[in-house]
Formats: sequence, structure tokens, C-alpha cells
Amino acid sequence: MMIASVAIACPGPCEIVLLLGILSIPAIILLLMRAGSRRGTPPPPTAAFPVIEPDGPGTYRVAGVDKATRADRTMMVEAESRANAQVKAELDGIVVTAVTKQG
Repeated sequence: MMIASVAIACPGPCEIVLLLGILSIPAIILLLMRAGSRRGTPPPPTAAFPVIEPDGPGTYRVAGVDKATRADRTMMVEAESRANAQVKAELDGIVVTAVTKQG
């Protein structure tokens, strides 16, 4: 019966370079993926809450397009609310694009 002995030795310089190269590839891939995912992030929003304009009885400026002539049209409407001013303008044949309270 013959017993075979195995010699264990420290790795040489070539093996060390080879091991470091093989072990560093996953780390490099992870770093590149992380850097690539940061490139497309949008900037944070500037306004946290929408600006709510005052609503209630008063004079409203309604801007839009006349359905019959397709020309831009602006009119002043006395109404109880912004929605009421929009409805009055739509009944006059205007496709409303903006409603602002005057005064």
C-alpha cells in the first residue's frame, strides 16, 4: 500500500494576480451597475403642494377657442365659482383652456 502525499505551498506571484483578477470581476460589475443606475435619476420635485387659487363669487377671465370660428377668444364672466365661469363660457361656444379670477 502506497500513501501519496500532497505538498501544500504558498501561491506564487502569478497565482496571486490570477486570483485577484478573478475575485475583482464581480466587484467591478456591481460598481458599474450602481454607477449606471444613478445616471438616469430625475431631480427631486421643487414644489411639494399645488398652488390653489382663490375661488368664489367674482369676475373671472376665461380664455379658450371659439368652436365655430376656431379663433382664440377671451371673455370676462361674472360667476359664483371657477367651475361656474367655465360652464358659462362653454355654453357660449368656447372650448375653455384657462380660467383666472380677476381682482
